[in-house]
Amino acid sequence: MTSGNHDFDVVPDLVANLSNYNISQLGKNGEWEAVQLSKQGAPAARLAGWSFPGQHVNYNPLEELDLEFTDDLPVIGVMHGDLGRSNSRYAPITGSDLERPGYDGWLIGHIHNPELRGSSDPVVLIPGTPQALDPTESGPHGPWLLTLDERRIAGIDQFPLASIRYERVTIDADKMEGVEEIPGRFFTKTDELIEGIPHRELQLLIVTLELVGRTSIYGELEGIENKLVEDLRRDSGNTGITVGSVINRTLPPLDLEDIAGGNNPPAMLAELLLKLEKEKESEYPEELIKKTQNALTEAYYANAYKVLRTHGETSPPDKETSLELLKSQGWRVLECLLSQTK
Repeated sequence: MTSGNHDFDVVPDLVANLSNYNISQLGKNGEWEAVQLSKQGAPAARLAGWSFPGQHVNYNPLEELDLEFTDDLPVIGVMHGDLGRSNSRYAPITGSDLERPGYDGWLIGHIHNPELRGSSDPVVLIPGTPQALDPTESGPHGPWLLTLDERRIAGIDQFPLASIRYERVTIDADKMEGVEEIPGRFFTKTDELIEGIPHRELQLLIVTLELVGRTSIYGELEGIENKLVEDLRRDSGNTGITVGSVINRTLPPLDLEDIAGGNNPPAMLAELLLKLEKEKESEYPEELIKKTQNALTEAYYANAYKVLRTHGETSPPDKETSLELLKSQGWRVLECLLSQTK
């Protein structure tokens, strides 16, 4: 095994305590190291590994890889690194760094979402965490099996054995006549999701429910997130289903062009929304966007969110975040203004 930024100081002790199980650490102290694997007494493959020497590694460890081999055994590199982020503090590496003669595949830790980045020349696999840890780690999780023949990696298979799974379910409320239609559509979609999972070890499906569409029940959907979380909790076979969060992206069925033709506050707001919806930067109200981003940034750096910042669970607001907030709040205000004039 190799160590990463979270367990650089734990793996050495773990290996020492498990000495009877033929487990060893590769690449101790940040030095590349190779070990040969055997099958029935005959050489079968070789692992070349590197471990974090400390919590942070600001350099690219692949620039120090100088291991070369003269036989035809398949060679698989194993390391913990931040693939695709050149300014990372966690061993920044790029895809081109992995394209090395003599290396048939790479197993890269650090990123929690599993992904097969390259299926040949070389194989680049991010196994991910065996168990999803939060809603950003959606989809199947579990161990992977690499099958080797005499000279190459012949097969790559994932076994989605995780007992918890996060997924996003999107429901279009465009033609809904009432919020009571949501549970039926939700149950249908989640049942289909579970039926499509080949392994039945899944104990809990945690769903991010996203509501979209221009709908006449826009006003009814305002503020019912907590009620939906309670009402949509259920079991499907041996799997529990719960809603972790509700994202309401619905819009009222309003004609902005028609409203903007007036000479009143709703017309002014509709004109602003038209500029934001067209996504033409030349027409953006830059001063308003800047004020919004400054306000979000001030909230981001508030002491109340220090723990989230420290653990990397949130990121500074960007222009795109400000635009989305302006649009969503603008629609809410417009709908409220129009309801007052009826």
